[in-house]
Amino acid sequence: MPRARWNKGFVYGLAIYSAVLVASFGLTAPSADAQSPTRLLKKDRPVDWWFAFKFNADRFPACGGPQRSCPFDRDATPLEGKPFGQQFVFASQSDDTLAKGEGCIGDATNDPVGATFAQVYNGSYYYIVWNDQFYGDPKTPMCSSCGKGTAHSKGMLAWDDSGQGLVMQVTTPSWPGAGNKRFPRKEAANTLGCIVKPNNVIYSQHFFPSSFPRTIS
Repeated sequence: MPRARWNKGFVYGLAIYSAVLVASFGLTAPSADAQSPTRLLKKDRPVDWWFAFKFNADRFPACGGPQRSCPFDRDATPLEGKPFGQQFVFASQSDDTLAKGEGCIGDATNDPVGATFAQVYNGSYYYIVWNDQFYGDPKTPMCSSCGKGTAHSKGMLAWDDSGQGLVMQVTTPSWPGAGNKRFPRKEAANTLGCIVKPNNVIYSQHFFPSSFPRTIS
């Protein structure tokens, strides 16, 4: 799979568009020795690319693996008594054939979504998080009822002091809603399977990150 190439105009345009659409914008000071944010297949395992697809709760309910948790929240607990589906398949640079993942997608750092998001959420990078379906947390004066008549776009942009980073495009309502643990959501949770409004682990969703290089020409 060829590596995506980004020109300066596209990256700047995406950043501006995201800041307007979005409601969660954060700037944290990257440490001098921090590694650039990248695509992780699992914790400490970078790859050139990966793609993940989450199945719906009707055909593929629940998920395998250890007890669910909410690693990107302080006090939230997994949804109980509600249908959820966090089974998933993924492909990557290591193996371009879709394979069944283990555990609950986005719930730990041993899956592509959880590992890639965790490095940003627990790190010290510049970032932008955007989602057209925040459901009021955070509140956005420019978009009181996003979801109807708006661009259907959700994702995260993160980069370090050198300008190198990644863009992760997702289709999940209300996730991600916060890009760093220093600025948690006030009302809603921020881990897949823990967000009450809406229950965003009912339907199928996909996740795909791309990188942009240290120097852009």
